[in-house]
Amino acid sequence: MKTSKALLKLLVVGCLSVSCALPLTASAEDTSTPSVTQESVVKTELPSGVNRIQLLKSGETTATVKTSSVAAGHAYIPKDTNINLELIDPISSKKSKEGNTFRLKTIENLLINDVVVIPANQEVLGTITKARKNGMLGRKGRLEFKIDSIKTINGVNVPLTAEVKGKGHSDNGAVAVAAAVSLVGGLFMKGTNIYYEPGQKFVALVSTDTDLNTTVEDLPNAMNPSKPTGQNIVLPIK
Repeated sequence: MKTSKALLKLLVVGCLSVSCALPLTASAEDTSTPSVTQESVVKTELPSGVNRIQLLKSGETTATVKTSSVAAGHAYIPKDTNINLELIDPISSKKSKEGNTFRLKTIENLLINDVVVIPANQEVLGTITKARKNGMLGRKGRLEFKIDSIKTINGVNVPLTAEVKGKGHSDNGAVAVAAAVSLVGGLFMKGTNIYYEPGQKFVALVSTDTDLNTTVEDLPNAMNPSKPTGQNIVLPIK
């Protein structure tokens, strides 16, 4: 009898131990599950560093988008179009002065959709922006200029930026390139001037998409040089 009571007591204690342990295990699982859920929520609400950088970039891109200056349906000259030019008037660091203008001309026709918009041999003006003669101590001459714009057949001003293609010539006829001044006799050495002779080739680039103030369909008519221009009075039919 005593043995039976002892066994019963052991069974009751064992059941109580098991029943107490089960909720603790479930509780541990419950606390671990929210931590996973919470982590995924955080990841959803806070993008990774890469995603945040991409979002910032897209925001910056949107902010810097510029409206096109070309009207819908209009013909235009694209930005960075090459305008090939040839020098007419000679220029040099020795004789040219800041503010002097000089002439160039186009080498070839510029066509848009097979229509000439800037003809060959059209003159354009350049302006000297900096001119300095050669000097002692091997100081070389310096010459800088700009070509601002050129007009189309229908009078549109096309903005340009110029880029020198090919070097000018120095006093001794050699190509004007940078050269180190020798320390021996350097105090008595005189630098060279820069010359650009007629026929020198330059390339100017169109600065921005330029509206030709006409539709693509009417481009041939707008660029017809024989078409009279000026004030047009239309009389009513009586």
